[in-house]
Amino acid sequence: MNILIREAAEADFPAIHELMRQVHQLHLESRPDIYRDVDPLTEEYYLTMLSDSTVLLALDGDRAAGFCVFQIRPSYSNPLLVPRKMAFMDDLCVHSDYRRQGIGKQLFEAACQMSKDEGAATLELMVWSFNENAVRFYEELGMTAKNLTMELKL
Repeated sequence: MNILIREAAEADFPAIHELMRQVHQLHLESRPDIYRDVDPLTEEYYLTMLSDSTVLLALDGDRAAGFCVFQIRPSYSNPLLVPRKMAFMDDLCVHSDYRRQGIGKQLFEAACQMSKDEGAATLELMVWSFNENAVRFYEELGMTAKNLTMELKL
């Protein structure tokens, strides 16, 4: 299998849409109190993603194997914090047929390199605690918890 990673284009909407459906289904099943059963990606929102973020697509021939979305951001405008650039990964998904074959790692590493080239000091992301496979995946790539968001259902 020879995986090509490239920036996504408008014509890639159907492939990205299918991958987003897989991600959304996991979230919907795990947290129906938060996620609604709706179309997870409209064409309008996809075009916004392409203009506001970097969207990388992993291809096995002409078949979409995975994607990730990230953007470079300035640090929070808080006088207590050291100013710096950071990358934030909004999504990373590998098609269910391609998991555990190194594609997620390739996407992650490509995003890290592009972010570093843009001057980002760190790459950050949010992962749901119920998604234990993703937590383990990111830890294996060297990520550590920076902070925790906690909730109390009332």
